[in-house]
Amino acid sequence: MPDALSLSIRNVPGDLALLEEPLDAYLRREGACDSAAYALRLALEELLTNRIKYGFRQGEEHRLDISLSRLEDGAFRLAISDDGDDFNPCLSEEPDGMGQPLHERGIGGLGLHMVRQMSSSMSHRRENGRNTLVVTVQNKEKEAK
Repeated sequence: MPDALSLSIRNVPGDLALLEEPLDAYLRREGACDSAAYALRLALEELLTNRIKYGFRQGEEHRLDISLSRLEDGAFRLAISDDGDDFNPCLSEEPDGMGQPLHERGIGGLGLHMVRQMSSSMSHRRENGRNTLVVTVQNKEKEAK
């Protein structure tokens, strides 16, 4: 199995930018197709932004641990772990008004909805005071070279 990418950031919005270069380099090295790379970038940004914004008491510094690996079938497994408040995004409801025009929809939940739509699986566990969210994204599209 190929090497995993392991990163850690603080629960500070500005730290998200620290992930861009290593993430892009890893996805190129591991042969991620365009759609898988897009889905993984989106998932990472949406899930981390939500955790940073809502997962911790204000003023407390915490770490979020990120692991990305390519599975034997070529899919990618993204895991995000933190010691913030217990929250299982897999149980959250679909955003209000999904069948309505954008200007009539409720606010919130669209990013998580998009992550669900672009991933093949998503699971959460709370163990020893830590949340771990795992998202799997298929890598099916073959790039023309």
